[in-house]
Amino acid sequence: MNGISIEKINEDIIDIMKECGFNEINISLVTLYEKTQKTCNRPFYSDKFEKIALYSKKRGLNVRGYFILGLPTQTREEIIEIKKLSETLKIKIFPSVYYNIFNKKPDEWKIQRSSVFPNETEYLSRESLINLFNLFVKDLG
Repeated sequence: MNGISIEKINEDIIDIMKECGFNEINISLVTLYEKTQKTCNRPFYSDKFEKIALYSKKRGLNVRGYFILGLPTQTREEIIEIKKLSETLKIKIFPSVYYNIFNKKPDEWKIQRSSVFPNETEYLSRESLINLFNLFVKDLG
């Protein structure tokens, strides 16, 4: 449930996937904002995500997008922009919850995973993370 990286995907690969019988493509966005991408050392590009999603839909593939919810510098506005993108592209976006595996307390990330949501960030409270997560989940029906 992560989606594949869009870095090496192009129209030719999508055409081959369709010819081989693929019906769906799960692609990873991580986040829309370049600042957050750089902070998290994620080399993904929003414009390419949109291009791949639209071409895949044109070829008849069901497109699922994945992004990470609760990244350390992520804001509510950034997450709302991802929601707007999903509506514009008419695709379902699945949030993956961020867990800080590099936490200085070695077992704390396991506690985060078992509690369903990560600790609050400077920008997002636990309650707002849950509300934003539900914003996407309600559309998955």
